[in-house]
Amino acid sequence: MVLVIGITITWVVRTYSTRIDEVLRPVWPYRNRIPPRFRKVLGWVVPVTISFLIGVSPSVWPLLGWLPIVGATASLSIFTALIASLAAYILVREPSHAHAR
Repeated sequence: MVLVIGITITWVVRTYSTRIDEVLRPVWPYRNRIPPRFRKVLGWVVPVTISFLIGVSPSVWPLLGWLPIVGATASLSIFTALIASLAAYILVREPSHAHAR
């Protein structure tokens, strides 16, 4: 299941990166205040920290474990992967100059 989630997220990012960049346009100026080398480190640390905190917080599980077809555990894995990948995308992605303004 985790492999399917990863492949799906990769496909969505590759397919819709221009649209995602457009939606995140207000975020880029704030993100650009962080030095690039530090952003690359944060691109690994922040998603791992988010995943860990979601995994050890039982109070979050009912909030994220509601997808009916895949079940609570897989639903939690899906939402954790989505949240972590969005954080990594924001920190690591270099949008085109048209979207970064």
